[in-house]
Amino acid sequence: MHVVQARSIDSDVQLTLHKAFEKFDPEAWETKVLKSVALLEMNAEQLPVDVPVLSSLLYPELGAASVEDHVKEALENLNKGNWIHYHETYGWRVQNNAAQDWNRQKKEISIPASRITELLIDLQKDIVATVNQPTLNGARFPLETRWGLEQKITGKNDATKVTLCFHWVDNTSKRKDLDSWLDLSRQHQRMFHWVSGDPSNLESKVRDFERSQRMIARYKGHGQLQPLQQQLVYQEQADTGPKIHTIRLGLRNRIISDPNELEQVLARLKKKCLKELNAGIKIRFEE
Repeated sequence: MHVVQARSIDSDVQLTLHKAFEKFDPEAWETKVLKSVALLEMNAEQLPVDVPVLSSLLYPELGAASVEDHVKEALENLNKGNWIHYHETYGWRVQNNAAQDWNRQKKEISIPASRITELLIDLQKDIVATVNQPTLNGARFPLETRWGLEQKITGKNDATKVTLCFHWVDNTSKRKDLDSWLDLSRQHQRMFHWVSGDPSNLESKVRDFERSQRMIARYKGHGQLQPLQQQLVYQEQADTGPKIHTIRLGLRNRIISDPNELEQVLARLKKKCLKELNAGIKIRFEE
């Protein structure tokens, strides 16, 4: 397999492979997976290189135990060692020297948690914009959405508004503490609370996206770039759309499965809306 690869792949990538083969034992899973990635990525436009594809290629014989865990662990080690990187469209790829240096710089960029939250709120705002306002007997009720209790995403102050708070919670035990959420709901009876699923994987994708944007800005500021650097900038720019799409889908899955789901929840709030409408009429009458 390695002989076939050597005739087809870029010489700079071959150099990466030779360095890796010197580091890892020939029978190590890292070696097996790296060879497989180098082979499969030549057809990545038709078949992205992911864990199931690699596991199928490396499956030894019918009736053998699954090798998927070995493949996942090897991919993680190779990625940490900067031997490979993950492409949103094509899957896993072997890094040449220029890409290794690029991704080393990229991983060194620190993204504060506040910036990740900003990006998530911007995307959440786009999702909420597709949701219709709750209605009752043909009357529309203003919808206010918040990130947590304090930060408003959309909506205006109105006595008849329906407020929906999205809670993005990192801590697993806190996220699953139902009593705590019930207490919060009792303390803020004019609000409805929607708690996220596990956000860890999505946060890493947001962090990677922001690092990509900063790398693009960094190298564009350098002026004239070498051909390989220019290619890497173009690649990061091409990945921007797919990365945003992936993050948007992840955000929907963890905090809103579907705008229609949110509308269904709002439809079940008619009694609440009616109370708010009566309260608003009373307030305006007294004024």
